[in-house]
Amino acid sequence: MPGGMSEYDIMNNAAFAPKDTIRWREVNGNILHPYWITQSYVGSYSISVDPDRTVPLVNSVKKNEANEFCLNFYYAMSELRKTPRPLMETLLYKISIKDTAMELQKAFQNEISRPERLPDIEILYKPIFSTWAIFKRNITQEKLLGYFEDIVSNGYLPSNYEIDDGYEEHYGDHSFDKTKFPNVTDLIAKIHDYGSRVTIWITPFINIFSSNFDEFSNDDCFVKGIDRAGEIFETVPWWNGLGGMVDFSSQECSDYFHSDLLNFMELNNLDGFKFDAGETTYMPSDFLTDGNISRSVDWTSAYIDSIKNNFPGNTEIRSSWAGQKHPLWLRMMDKDSVWGTENGLESLIPHLITASLLGYHYILPDMVGGNANEECFGCTYIPEEELYIRWIEITAFMPAIQFSLAPWQYESEETRRICKYWTDFHHDIIAPIYEEFWARLVDGEYVLPIAPTSFFASEGELQSPAIYRENQQFIIGEKYLVAPITTRNHRERQVYLPGRANLWQNYWTKEFFRGGIYVNAQVELDEVSFWVLID
Repeated sequence: MPGGMSEYDIMNNAAFAPKDTIRWREVNGNILHPYWITQSYVGSYSISVDPDRTVPLVNSVKKNEANEFCLNFYYAMSELRKTPRPLMETLLYKISIKDTAMELQKAFQNEISRPERLPDIEILYKPIFSTWAIFKRNITQEKLLGYFEDIVSNGYLPSNYEIDDGYEEHYGDHSFDKTKFPNVTDLIAKIHDYGSRVTIWITPFINIFSSNFDEFSNDDCFVKGIDRAGEIFETVPWWNGLGGMVDFSSQECSDYFHSDLLNFMELNNLDGFKFDAGETTYMPSDFLTDGNISRSVDWTSAYIDSIKNNFPGNTEIRSSWAGQKHPLWLRMMDKDSVWGTENGLESLIPHLITASLLGYHYILPDMVGGNANEECFGCTYIPEEELYIRWIEITAFMPAIQFSLAPWQYESEETRRICKYWTDFHHDIIAPIYEEFWARLVDGEYVLPIAPTSFFASEGELQSPAIYRENQQFIIGEKYLVAPITTRNHRERQVYLPGRANLWQNYWTKEFFRGGIYVNAQVELDEVSFWVLID
């Protein structure tokens, strides 16, 4: 099951293939796990494969009358084609059958590692403010101080004030550009005085002009590749140039990298890191590592494991392979500032649900309003007002809120009021729900903090195909149904209340409805349809 960029039915037909995180924008994403679940009125079943098994796994769903699901090995195009066949592990998979998808999903929690503990709780309750979407790389000390003063004057206090791309002279320096930041210590001290923390953006790449490149290269601390001529190389192209990709399969290199970051943190009194990348996209086709890993996803695991071991607190990551146990915030991939399913507003809820089904619960949605990249990568603009409002409304019901494009960039006082209202609503109402359910999950209970609506449907309802296609509403805390507006200019929507034996109450009007029906809900621009399951 992939965490892709584009929206599909939650139970989808997307393929699984070795080395495909971020490889295809339409299908794959920053997390991947060999797990498939299906639901029907006659019962539900799942198939799971041990992610630690070194097998070139692929799957397909045949478009025939039987809709056959196939698992297979595929050596020819896999990373394991260099590995002698006798050294290959056998494919082990588990088929589980239950009466309901809810039972099935809770049983899956026995097959993966539960979160070891809660993540940084301040992020759950208070929003992150990032410099990325509003400034892109064009940041200076003066701009950042002005932005923070605007945040405070508009009644917000960030959990983290996040300094993103553009603070280094060269990527991988792990130091501030003194021209842009002549007195960064003073800037950080002022932010701390208000009670906010300061975090900074980090990638696993060190560019060729970085002050750190030669040291890492001389110590053989980059992933190597072999070109068609048989020559070994150590630089790879990524979205910000050409650089070395740190080899985290080497304990020595991993320690060296994180020691450099620790020095950076202590020197500048920083409070944490936003670790970017980690997907397999940037691995050479024929890669060589100190740890002799055979799968690129094992490099991803080594990267994330090293982050957890060195910076387990105020930390966010973007990628993971079999890392459900880590108490780190896992952010969604960057979103485009558009309506619709193609990495826009309508992709938020499917991605949240998919991550939860895979066992990742500490999900950090991307920035409210998206990245504003539509004109060009590195450009910025202000998205349309209605899109921005609907974005904050959806995000308010997710585990965390992250701003960059600011509510006060819009002239309308009503827009500013709406954004502040939903930020406070998240703090007061939604965050405690997640904290309670996460604590129960960590303590060993079988609970689903986030679930698709169909998991609460009764047997008779599940005969309708429309139930499975409902991916613009979700349930949190096994009790609260969230049904926002995700379409431009709409002020009403059909809300499905699942379970014919269930009694649902409208959170706002206090009206009661028996489940198993669609309700036509009026939802004004400042509203979200929100329902409570009555015991």
